Amino acid sequence: MLRKVIKIVIDAVLSLVFLLMMSIIIDSLAGAIFGNKPNGDADFNGHILLAITVTITLVFSVWFYKRVSIKKIDK
Repeated sequence: MLRKVIKIVIDAVLSLVFLLMMSIIIDSLAGAIFGNKPNGDADFNGHILLAITVTITLVFSVWFYKRVSIKKIDK
């Protein structure tokens, strides 16, 4: 039970870091493709960028939770 809780916490923390990283990368790419507003944001609909970022993050978190497991180290 404790192992599963630790796995969920690790997945949640890494997914949050992944979300922040992907939002920076996607905003930079959209800014390079579509240009920037005077405040530095991409000149593109922010809701679409948020939806893309959240979708990619959800896919990552499900993949990470299913594929990566904490192995018990035998001494």
